[in-house]
Amino acid sequence: MKKYNCNKFKSCIVYTIAEICKMLELHKRTVQDWVKKGLIIKNPSKRPFLIEGEDIKNFLKNIASKNKITLKMGEFKCFRCNKAVKSKDGKVEIEFTNKFFGQGAQQIFIRGECEVCSGKLLRLSSTNNIIEAGFNNNDNRYIIVIT
Repeated sequence: MKKYNCNKFKSCIVYTIAEICKMLELHKRTVQDWVKKGLIIKNPSKRPFLIEGEDIKNFLKNIASKNKITLKMGEFKCFRCNKAVKSKDGKVEIEFTNKFFGQGAQQIFIRGECEVCSGKLLRLSSTNNIIEAGFNNNDNRYIIVIT
């Protein structure tokens, strides 16, 4: 599901469907489907249809919250299964990047394999979240086991 920037819309301004499509780079059918799914038109008996910026913001935030999955320690979001899963055998690879977060924690990519569908898993995290690690000299990667 694509993420949309809600900050493009001003709460006190009304927008036409064409303006919304241009701002979000969408086809008009997409916005028309949103109207069927609950996006509120200010006065449906008059044309052009006008939609308040506040209603657009609320609708887009609602869409985003429906697709959000809260992950526990050691879980990934599998985009094939569309749910929170653990990596096969609890083993994952850590790849360090050259970026750092606030208190000196280094950014890492944690990779694994879905235990349900065997799809590739990827999670962005920091070195603060590593529990137990061992270095694999063969390919210069860290292998961790999350307990």
